[in-house]
Amino acid sequence: PTTDTSFRCVLGREVNPDAFDKASPRSKWLSGEIIMKYTMYLQDLSFGSNGPSIYNAGPYAALLFDLGNARYRRGRNIRSRDYIAEFARNTFIQRRYSIYRQFQPISLVNYNWEHAMARAGDPLAHDLCVFFGNESQTHWYAVIVDNREGSEKVLYLDSGLYSTITMERRCANHLDIINDFRDLLVSTGQVNMRQFTYSRQTHPFVDGQSNRQSNGFDCGVFALANVEEFIFRRPYDITVNGPSLKLWRCKIISNLLNFAEDTGIIVVAQ
Repeated sequence: PTTDTSFRCVLGREVNPDAFDKASPRSKWLSGEIIMKYTMYLQDLSFGSNGPSIYNAGPYAALLFDLGNARYRRGRNIRSRDYIAEFARNTFIQRRYSIYRQFQPISLVNYNWEHAMARAGDPLAHDLCVFFGNESQTHWYAVIVDNREGSEKVLYLDSGLYSTITMERRCANHLDIINDFRDLLVSTGQVNMRQFTYSRQTHPFVDGQSNRQSNGFDCGVFALANVEEFIFRRPYDITVNGPSLKLWRCKIISNLLNFAEDTGIIVVAQ
């Protein structure tokens, strides 16, 4: 996560939230890589605590879906579903710790995204599918597709300003993404799945009513913090609101550093 200057706050394990005050607003934006890796951390944490099984759908789907449909609308001879292969490559190339209910590292020898995609299995087989949208490349929001029996829904979590129409459109888009992705899994013959089509009727749309951000750079932190709070359903000493966002940044980056060290991605000198 060195792409984010906030990484500096946890070097030496000393947490200093005020270190962010000197950084530029642009440098405080969370990258897609950080969001992907932190969701991998939440997967591992949930598994270790017997929590819900999480399908990490990654931060790229909404952007590629929007671009794909824009190209399709402009008549560039690109089918609207062509985006899904690019989404799979971008998402699963990083997913070395996302095996369903088995979170051992995958050997990097002969590693490829198709293999990782197959090992992750059917999204419908997981309790939660976690997406992070950033259609305009300027604002992060989160979408959680809840597959648990009796709790089926699409939960929308957004710290920005949005209309009901925007929320419903984005929720519908993410259901389309899962349906297209499941079709891809079937066409590759790598995953056996039962027939099912996600829709608003099977998974109603719910506004998670996130707290609002007061600046132009905390959206990614809000998205990750809202997802973590929903997954573990536990009271926090640090609530997800504006005054606590610097502490949430430190929490996220510190957990990422510990996760990378625990899984052998990095070695921290003593």
